[in-house]
Amino acid sequence: MGLNQNSRAMSAPAPEEDDYDYVGDSENYDEDEEEEDNYTGPPPVIHTQPIKLELKPGSNALLPCNISDLNPNIAIMWKKGSRTLFSDTIAFAAPKRYERKDDYSLFIRDVKPEDSGEYFCELSTPDAMHVRHEVYVFEAPMIRSILPGPSHIVLKGFPLTLECEVDGYPVPTVTWTKKGKHLPSGEESIKGKSITFEAVTRRHNGTYECSAENSYGKPAHASTDIIVQYAPEITIEKETVNTAEGYESELTCTVHAEPKAKVLWYLNSKHIVPSDRIKEKREGSRHILRILRTQKSDFGTYTCFANNTLGRSQLVMELSGLPSKAQFVGESPKMQNGNTHSLRWMVESNSPITEYKLLYRKKDTSDWKVSRPEVLNPEGNVYQVEAEINDLEGGSYEAMLLSKNAYGWSENSEKHTFQGIEYQKTEPQANTGTNEEPVLEESQGSGVDILRPTLLAALLSISLAYFLV
Repeated sequence: MGLNQNSRAMSAPAPEEDDYDYVGDSENYDEDEEEEDNYTGPPPVIHTQPIKLELKPGSNALLPCNISDLNPNIAIMWKKGSRTLFSDTIAFAAPKRYERKDDYSLFIRDVKPEDSGEYFCELSTPDAMHVRHEVYVFEAPMIRSILPGPSHIVLKGFPLTLECEVDGYPVPTVTWTKKGKHLPSGEESIKGKSITFEAVTRRHNGTYECSAENSYGKPAHASTDIIVQYAPEITIEKETVNTAEGYESELTCTVHAEPKAKVLWYLNSKHIVPSDRIKEKREGSRHILRILRTQKSDFGTYTCFANNTLGRSQLVMELSGLPSKAQFVGESPKMQNGNTHSLRWMVESNSPITEYKLLYRKKDTSDWKVSRPEVLNPEGNVYQVEAEINDLEGGSYEAMLLSKNAYGWSENSEKHTFQGIEYQKTEPQANTGTNEEPVLEESQGSGVDILRPTLLAALLSISLAYFLV
């Protein structure tokens, strides 16, 4: 049975050569396709000029594309940017609100802000002939993002850029401000989508706000909190705090740090443990060491020490019973009985001042002259000192003041430089024997007017003539 079948298969006639199918063979051969391939008409032309549409949301847009001499082999494509929406009437990435019309135009129904952009009616020619239209849909300002984020930590000395990414039409104007403060540059605000700080300091700490506004809707706002981390930075109000036994004394240091610093006080390198008489207090960044009923043993060198995870810092100050270093407050030259100069200082002392010592000299000389100004009654613990220096020659002088109380002499004040004025004495004029009118000359220091010899001679002559008559 199987043998007979095989025999029949082997004896089947070979197929005729014309029974084979070849690529391109088709029973439905269309003569129109050959005509399209052989199209020899004029090249197509786009007659439409570019347009720019500014539309309110919800309105419709019609983008024309008027073409003549269109070759049947050429496709008409609509693109938004580089994205193809339609190829002829076939939709690709077009939303349902988009429609390709029979006259090749593009119709957009119920426009939205996301429809804004560039649209191209493009022919599939070698040169990609096209017309470009612009569509802008009005939109209130919107902040898409704020960089580097809602909150950001940066180390002192590093750069920082703040950026505000916005949407809206017309294109919003972006303004940067700092909450409750001026910007680190000193300005109240800066315009621009971004600002850059080359090296941040603790003054860059704070909340920065970007505002976006245009002519269409309400402004939009966003903020970022910038936290600058740094090792402690210390400042002090006074290098020397002057006090006296029995008084209340305060030493203050201001500590800035991020993260917050731990602050310790030392006296002569020994850690201070708070007690009923010695108390520590904090007011914001100010750290206060308060000493009640100050004792002589409290005098010495105090250290304000601060440290955090990024480093440490310290400053020293003195608590002393001595008078404070004198502060210069003013001067006035006087021209009487020679060149006199009046210098004024201010001194603080809780213990009564018993003596002043004024040192002065002409510049570029080595010898100091000493004067001892009078001690006047203070106002509270503040003493006003007025010292007069007499008989100065012309030239430049320097002076400094020291004060003494029960604890000893104060530090020298800073040197004060002042100018001596050359004093010119008026010499009497000799009698020339002429008939000049008598002239009164001011006496130096006597307050009496002196008559010239010519006037005296005239008076004697008048008196003698009177007695002879």
